[in-house]
Amino acid sequence: MKIATLNLRHHSDRWEERFPLVVDTLLKSNADLIGLQEVSIKVGPKNQAQLIAEAVNALSNYPPYQVYFTPTREATKDQEGIAILSRLPAESFESIALPGPWRVAQRITVRQEGRLLCFANTHLHHEPWRDESIRLQQAIALMDWINAQSNACVISGDFNAEPDSATIVQIKQSHRSAYESVHGSEPDLTYPTPLVVPAPAHTNTIDYLFYSPDAFQVIACEKIGTQSAPHDPTLYPSDHYGLCSEMVWC
Repeated sequence: MKIATLNLRHHSDRWEERFPLVVDTLLKSNADLIGLQEVSIKVGPKNQAQLIAEAVNALSNYPPYQVYFTPTREATKDQEGIAILSRLPAESFESIALPGPWRVAQRITVRQEGRLLCFANTHLHHEPWRDESIRLQQAIALMDWINAQSNACVISGDFNAEPDSATIVQIKQSHRSAYESVHGSEPDLTYPTPLVVPAPAHTNTIDYLFYSPDAFQVIACEKIGTQSAPHDPTLYPSDHYGLCSEMVWC
């Protein structure tokens, strides 16, 4: 089973040029479940997740992705949400509002190899950057929601929190990082890619895949979206690198 996560950077920064790169990145990942963040609904009659799923489905011989979209709680200037793409039929789909400014979380329950799996996706608040008061409360609410159900769970997302933050420490009380389990530490950075010009002064690791350690063994986990367009070294799928992990049941 392969699981991926990617922040799309909504429709900003050359979206029409980035779209084929996103499709290629996700097609190559061949993930069964994908968590997407910053999914714009301002790209026509369909949101970005629907457009991406249709494009990948048209190029793939695997079962088609179904899209599960959750808008943010309040109207924002960017009009966005988060989405799950799943090749596995969902037995249930739920979402919750998180504490603080307009953030949400979503999850589906799927059956894989005859066993039930919860796959969750979220995007925690980005401000204030050095103050964890909002993100930590969102992480606590997220994990209470996840741990209240009985199925093993994989959690994807942009957590806007660095590896040593109280937010990530909270999540790691019950779940482990797939990347860290394979490599011994988190990636050097997941934001920004060279799409962001001028580059920020600080780079950050803020995107993660977490899993239930008593249920899964992680075989591999790597960054995705790491290749620029052949003709332009500043054109990347997103301003974030994504992650893709291969896991098996224990």
